[in-house]
Amino acid sequence: MANSSDVSSGDTATAAQYNNLRADVLNTSSGHTHSGSDSKAVATVAVNGTTGTFSAILKTDDSTEATTTTDGSLQTDGGLSVVKDAVFGDDVKLLSDGAVAAFGASGDTTLTHDVDDGLELNDSRFLGFASAAGTPATDNKVQGIVIEFLAVEEIFQFDAVYVSTTAGRVGRADANDNAKLPAIGIAIEAQGSAGSSVRVLTHGVYRDDGGFGGNMTVGADLYVSETPGTLTPTAPSDSGDFLQLMGVATGVRSAFINPSLTIVELA
Repeated sequence: MANSSDVSSGDTATAAQYNNLRADVLNTSSGHTHSGSDSKAVATVAVNGTTGTFSAILKTDDSTEATTTTDGSLQTDGGLSVVKDAVFGDDVKLLSDGAVAAFGASGDTTLTHDVDDGLELNDSRFLGFASAAGTPATDNKVQGIVIEFLAVEEIFQFDAVYVSTTAGRVGRADANDNAKLPAIGIAIEAQGSAGSSVRVLTHGVYRDDGGFGGNMTVGADLYVSETPGTLTPTAPSDSGDFLQLMGVATGVRSAFINPSLTIVELA
């Protein structure tokens, strides 16, 4: 080597030796190329020094998965400061109870882990859903609060659903049948059989370019229909029908969903 001597597994290098090694690797005029069998590879080298600076990429090609703070292919006993973006190819885990994710130059918006319960947004902040004039920009898309249930029967995408007496499963709401009301939201995907999981939009907006029976008047109220699962801007009016307000049209084929749980029976 031009600037350093051989090191063995477990050796400790001084700061000067470390800098010489860096010069070997990074200086093309005085550096060298390593060669030899795997048996000559260095398993561990400890560097004694206060700091070290690399002017090129620092890379490890070891693929060890990290499951704790001490078993990944890249480890540090202290904090990690990164100026540029950080890109992760898999999970990001905050392992401490009460962990905080802070956003903004001053960390003014935070999400804090509430032990065993969930996440808490700090005071005077909000979660926003960006949209184009209150409607998703793409057909068959939703924005808002979604909760997962199990289906009690076959359900089609964007069906209005009620909570069944069968273990709290959801089925297709029907303005003709008080037992199938009140509707609690809109299924965001189809499910072909009972027992399948189905996600329900309980508060938010959705767009269905092939639905609603045609173009709607923006601002029109939407009701559970006498046709199971569907919504309609025309309120049911026959004697014995049940009236439930589900939301309002935000576009000719899009709607804001905020179900009223009040049911009115028409005389």
